Amino acid sequence: MARLRHRPRPKRPTEHHILDLLRQATTRMAAGEPQKAVALCDKVLRRLPGNPAALNISGIGLCMTGRHKQGVARLERAQAAAPDDTELAMNLAYGLIQVGRYADAEGILRKIVSLTPSLANAHNLLAIALEHQARPLEAADAYRQAIDLDGDNPDYYGNLIQLFLSGGPMVMVLDEAETAARRWPGDGKFAYLHACVLRNLGRADKAIDICRKSLAARPGDLRTLSLLGELYADKGDRDRARVILSQAIDAGDRSDAILFSMTAVRRFDVDDPFFKEIQDRVKRSPKSATLRFALARAYESMSDVDAAFGHYQAGNRLTRDSKGPFDIDHALAAFDTITQRYTRALFDAHAGSGYQAARPVFIVGMPRSGSTLIDQILAAHSQVHCLGETMDLFAVASSAARSHAGGVEAADGVGHHGVLADMPTGFFTDLGELTWRTMAAFAPSCPRIADKMLGNFLYIGLIHLALPNAHIVHCRRNPVDTCLSAFQKNFQSGNLVTCDLSDLGRFYAAYDRLMAHWREVLPGRVYDLRYEVLTAEPEAELRKLFAHLDLNLEPSCLAHHSTGRAVRTASRGQVQQGIYRTSVGRWRRYEKHLGPLFKALGPLAETVS
Repeated sequence: MARLRHRPRPKRPTEHHILDLLRQATTRMAAGEPQKAVALCDKVLRRLPGNPAALNISGIGLCMTGRHKQGVARLERAQAAAPDDTELAMNLAYGLIQVGRYADAEGILRKIVSLTPSLANAHNLLAIALEHQARPLEAADAYRQAIDLDGDNPDYYGNLIQLFLSGGPMVMVLDEAETAARRWPGDGKFAYLHACVLRNLGRADKAIDICRKSLAARPGDLRTLSLLGELYADKGDRDRARVILSQAIDAGDRSDAILFSMTAVRRFDVDDPFFKEIQDRVKRSPKSATLRFALARAYESMSDVDAAFGHYQAGNRLTRDSKGPFDIDHALAAFDTITQRYTRALFDAHAGSGYQAARPVFIVGMPRSGSTLIDQILAAHSQVHCLGETMDLFAVASSAARSHAGGVEAADGVGHHGVLADMPTGFFTDLGELTWRTMAAFAPSCPRIADKMLGNFLYIGLIHLALPNAHIVHCRRNPVDTCLSAFQKNFQSGNLVTCDLSDLGRFYAAYDRLMAHWREVLPGRVYDLRYEVLTAEPEAELRKLFAHLDLNLEPSCLAHHSTGRAVRTASRGQVQQGIYRTSVGRWRRYEKHLGPLFKALGPLAETVS
């Protein structure tokens, strides 16, 4: 009878062996080899499925290699096994951000910063989660908290600056941009970001100087070279802009953005190789909104309006698809809230409030209404300093509100108007002083400081309460010309209301009703300036405007296009040519495509001649 052989029992993994595998995994992660780290952790998990360290390391490794959902699943198991481990919680929050679960990440990070407020990266991750939830003011506060805790980390500065560059008042990040460029002079990224901030503030000459110095140290920096070309285009030097942008393209910058930029500084014909390149790029990248707008511009320069309109339409559709969803009804609800809350009774209740010792100028209106032209004319006056699109009244009001009611960031785009209207009288005085101090910092001795953040037409009531001596200049233009021109512009901030002609018409009609409301409840506070009248009779209209501002018209204002001042907005090519009338009635070329716009405008469309 044969003897039975006993199989040896598999050896249980020793604690030493497990620790050795985890040490190896940690070393692989530090060496930038996350896949190998995951493989080592898998060996541990086959033996000890609930090991928190292996779940944590492999979870991060999976996220780093693009397997985010698997990574988050492991990180959640790790955190459940060790709920009091802050590092595991931080890693889980990072993973949740990677998979788009921003609210879940925010919840974890708020708990971390409340328990351990000194963790700079927790504030940084919280800011990222807030930014992705379209809460930029809270995000900015969190980034600044991270910087205060760890001012030696350049990433925190970069994140904050990028937040404002994606849409926000540049004045609020200028100090950080200057600080970062000074602290890390060897990093071309911060020179570039500093120049971008200055460009948005209308300081093209200083931005050009920064770009040139940066390129002298890093001649291969294509991003900065392209920006330099854009800056010359802002200043109206199309020839130099074209040369520099061509250099960037020849050096290897084939980005969608630079092709779009080139369409602003040159004309095309059907045999143009550059035109054919844009066509080919659109075929290869049919979902690039930027390329669609570039091709539309090219067709328009060749007077092929039908082809141009088709690509404008496609570009807008792609923009909205990438940024959406967009709810026009929700956006319009804000107008109803404003008219219901900002009444004569409210203004009577706060009579005498506000900061009296300031007389700023606010230029308001719809995009593409002639506001950039007015801004350039005012800037040519010796007694006026123009900030460009700087003063976001919601941002400033939210900052001031913190000391009164804990802020208004949590209120949505409709609700915050009501929150602000309910503030006590002292709030409006504080808001006015804060707004004026922010504006006056740019030109302390200048009698008039002007801002043209156009969307501040929503806050005319707030402006009146906070700055009762402010001048409000409302730019008006033919509604169809205004809407068509906005539809044709590739707004970098993703102005979603302009992406659909029907929505745009409804928004314009609501804006028109709101402006009528302001005239009714605040008679005489808003100066209406018609673009068509200005271009027909510039001197007479400008005399009226400057008289309203208690200033005399200066000859330089009639030759504003000769000042060399940079123009950052979509209107730059027109404004740099002086006052002209070729944009009046431009909609007629596209009339057959504008049915949805006419319908949405309703009675306003009937006033168009």
